[in-house]
Amino acid sequence: MKSKSMKLVFFIIIGIILFVVFSYNLEKYYIKSMHNHPIVYCYEDFSGVTNPPLLITNLRFKDSLLNYYKKLQQGQNPSFNFPLESVFPDKPVYFLGYYQKDTLLGKIYIDFDGRDETAYTYRSIIHKSPPNM
Repeated sequence: MKSKSMKLVFFIIIGIILFVVFSYNLEKYYIKSMHNHPIVYCYEDFSGVTNPPLLITNLRFKDSLLNYYKKLQQGQNPSFNFPLESVFPDKPVYFLGYYQKDTLLGKIYIDFDGRDETAYTYRSIIHKSPPNM
């Protein structure tokens, strides 16, 4: 009886160690794969002034974000109806591609210090070079 419980404890400890090692390596691989994407900058300059981009992390706010930027391009002063997420205009981000069903929405990966995040933004505010500030 005692040897069975010792074997069980041994296998549980080995399982925990393998899980921790696997998780750590998976995270390193994920971050490395994100850094292989092209570097871009996100900023809005429709009015001639460089402004930080508005981003969404939840696709249920997609229509609100697209309507906001379409109105802004038309010279209107729109309001937005989604949680405020942003990034500095001169902060490089990684471009992951466009949202599958809507080519007006670009997917980016933001590498914050200690907080990495995937977000979506309007296609016209994704630029290959940093803003002239």
